[in-house]
Amino acid sequence: MFDYDTNGDCAINLGDEEKIDASTLGLLAEMCETDGNLSISMCELFHCMIEVENAYRRDNCPYYGDIHCIIPEEGCFRDC
Repeated sequence: MFDYDTNGDCAINLGDEEKIDASTLGLLAEMCETDGNLSISMCELFHCMIEVENAYRRDNCPYYGDIHCIIPEEGCFRDC
């Protein structure tokens, strides 16, 4: 996740253009961006990854059940 945060602001946004272009950011924002600021915080990305994984499991292997993860309380995740 942090590989795409090239400007160190704990979010994936257009300031990270050396790793992500506007088109890719738009697609990611459609799925993961929840507060309307066109910047995907690490908290939003963490929750999004869990939702995408659980949706996949429900469709393809429901016998495994959903995953539940504890968000780290440090660094970029301290405000989740």
